[in-house]
Amino acid sequence: MVAKLSSFLLMLMLLWPSLTLGEEMAGQQKAIKVTVKPLQSLVTHPQDDATATVVSLNTTQISPEVTGKINKIAVDVGDVVEQGYLVASLDPWLYRGQLQQALGALKELEVAFTLAKKERDRATRLQKKGQSTQAVVDGKIAQVDSLAAKLVGQKSRVAESRTRLGKAAVVAPFTGLIIERMGQKGAWVGPTNPIATLVDLQNVELVAHVAAAQITQLQMAEKLLFVHLQKKYTVTIRTVLAVENAATQTREVRLTFDKAKPPPGAAGRLTWQDPRSYLPPWVLVRRDNSLGLFLSDMAKARFLPLPNAREGLPALLPDMVEGVDVVIDGRESLKQGDSLSIIPGQD
Repeated sequence: MVAKLSSFLLMLMLLWPSLTLGEEMAGQQKAIKVTVKPLQSLVTHPQDDATATVVSLNTTQISPEVTGKINKIAVDVGDVVEQGYLVASLDPWLYRGQLQQALGALKELEVAFTLAKKERDRATRLQKKGQSTQAVVDGKIAQVDSLAAKLVGQKSRVAESRTRLGKAAVVAPFTGLIIERMGQKGAWVGPTNPIATLVDLQNVELVAHVAAAQITQLQMAEKLLFVHLQKKYTVTIRTVLAVENAATQTREVRLTFDKAKPPPGAAGRLTWQDPRSYLPPWVLVRRDNSLGLFLSDMAKARFLPLPNAREGLPALLPDMVEGVDVVIDGRESLKQGDSLSIIPGQD
């Protein structure tokens, strides 16, 4: 019996190092080997864009305000003209004759008015001497008042005739570019007959049609760019129209240029970067019908669900905590609370 006990103790002493090593290995196997990356290194800020076109705030067809025959066309397509520059001139003979008639009638009234005032004054003196009646004086006063009223009306007609004569010269209402010429020398034109089309090159805006779902991130973006022919222009939102296009599910956005301006009609893309933080879709895992990611928290696996995440799409992050590490390799088999053994990963 003593011999058997001695043999058992001897065997136990021989096996003890192996048993101890096995227990240590079993303890290590409980920790799952993973690689991690700082959350900040995985964050992206997606860039979006929308179609956009530069439009002029002032585009007009220049028509004469009076009727007449075109004597001269002073502009052609491609000309840049200043405000007030002569575009065309009409034959002024009709309006010059009207002005002369108005001036002649005004002169007659002025002579009659001067004579009426003298007769009124003479009647007043005679009435004071008893050589005239009050009725005569009242008649002379009424005549003066009537002529004074006619003078006012005739002066207005003279001014109107001068204005019509001046409008025989058709001028540019603002500084711009002539892009179309319709009038011809010798043609009879009026207010409904445009002579040329003028486009304002300075007062321009960018019109973009942005998906309704992108409006919020567009308004949050720190920098907006219009890209045209590989050149970039900085722009600022002026307004977002409150109506949505039912067919395209877009809303019209009007933007102003900060410095340089492309020409009206320039088409390109409005681009912006979402200031919010997103994670690439490949880092997400699904647990309990929720998409999220595993974090390394004190060598323990902690699952962070992302309620708005969708399969195959970048996931919007909540406010980040500095210094958080995301489990990369080994995340597929993790469970909440698993012990982690962090090993170096390959970039």
